Amino acid sequence: MKRYGTSSGTEIDKEIEDLTPQNTVKTHKYVWKQFTEFCERRNYKLCAQTSEEQLASILKDWAFNMKRADGTEYKEDARKARAAERKKLQAIPEKRKTNSVALKAEEISKIISNFDENTPDDLQKKFYQICSVQLAWRGNEAVFCLTDYFKAECDNYGQPTGRIEYNTIFSKTAQGGEKHTAESKWFTPNENCEDKCPVRLLKKMLSKRTPNIKTNRLFLTPNPD
Repeated sequence: MKRYGTSSGTEIDKEIEDLTPQNTVKTHKYVWKQFTEFCERRNYKLCAQTSEEQLASILKDWAFNMKRADGTEYKEDARKARAAERKKLQAIPEKRKTNSVALKAEEISKIISNFDENTPDDLQKKFYQICSVQLAWRGNEAVFCLTDYFKAECDNYGQPTGRIEYNTIFSKTAQGGEKHTAESKWFTPNENCEDKCPVRLLKKMLSKRTPNIKTNRLFLTPNPD
């Protein structure tokens, strides 16, 4: 099997260490030495049977009480180095009680189906669950989303194609009119499942907006009355 190498874990660790800046290596070794000495002074025992709660207590004690020999606080950089070592210890797979996995398509579908789109709050939540995936929203994009970002696509004869174009530049004005960019994203009618069609849900949301609404933000806080 020439395709796969035969380097051992020790050899791999040495290669990684050779590529790591020496100052970083020395800092990490010093921090680990400091931690082991701290555990010895406190009579802490680290082994496979050490529980997650015990390890968390040890790390908390070390982070808060570890000081210089003269009793003064360490500089911020030294604390960051200790924090990095704590993260390594906390990342031991055997110490994890639970893990996270992505939801399956069937589970996501069930979540969406639980929303009652005849109520303003659930209508917005249902639309968000669908469009946030299709538009690959990140961070606070949904919070700052405006109704101006959406525009119905028309063919060469001016007839609607059924698709909705999404682009933040639609809310801006510039000399020469709108400048279309390659960053546009699209809603396509879901003909197989109308209940989860983003085009239909968007139109329904916009149709519910009364003349009293003066803001062009897409997601609003429903009136409890």
